[in-house]
Amino acid sequence: TKDLFTGVDYPVVEVAMGLPESKTDGVVLNGVTYTEMVYPWVKIYVANNKVITWVQTQQVAEGDMVLKALEAYKKAYEVEPKQAPKIETCLKRLINFLAQSGNADQDATRWGSAADNYNKAYMVQEHPAFTDGKNASYLYFAGYLWVLDGNTTGNQASYKLAVEALNKALAAGYTDEKGDIYHFLYHAYNGQTDSAVREANMQRAKQLLMEGLSKFPANDYIIAASIEIYTGDSNVGDPSDLVKMIDAALERD
Repeated sequence: TKDLFTGVDYPVVEVAMGLPESKTDGVVLNGVTYTEMVYPWVKIYVANNKVITWVQTQQVAEGDMVLKALEAYKKAYEVEPKQAPKIETCLKRLINFLAQSGNADQDATRWGSAADNYNKAYMVQEHPAFTDGKNASYLYFAGYLWVLDGNTTGNQASYKLAVEALNKALAAGYTDEKGDIYHFLYHAYNGQTDSAVREANMQRAKQLLMEGLSKFPANDYIIAASIEIYTGDSNVGDPSDLVKMIDAALERD
């Protein structure tokens, strides 16, 4: 899939990869109609003669290839730290691949896979040879996509992964422009309906919503989630307290 990029003209792909084994018009994916080009290792979805997304169906070896590559780069750095600039170039290439794969998975509605790719993109930045500054937005993308996967599939593990990624993004100093990260964190905690520590989770969710409300008083999602948590769970707090908080938010904005 190294020759695939979102938005590239499909004839360019045919030059690099050859002709597909089969071609099917009118394939609907995520509500969008595509032409599906099937290769032995990947299905490419084309609209207006441009590559929009793809689904990889085969890889060159067993196991997680990204983690294997990352382990190799770590070993290379341990053996010869002077090679750090060359290793960093490889790490950047790997990050770009993961970001591209995350974008493609989103367009193919593969929410869990997209989240995993973005999360790994951040993980690669934690390599000691990487000096270009960490992009914590990858954690945010991973977190909200895991929430979306949990909402879509009911997978409780996705909500737990979302909590980890979004809290890590906050700890890294990242906040999206509108403050939606607090809204997604609430849903990540609230989605864990079978958790043995649900009450503690909801208290943590309340704290985060109050923090979000103080920073982003005009965010309707945070306000709606705050009302939901106060009126839906008697153990969380007194709803009259919420009225005071929203009044204070209105005074600020």
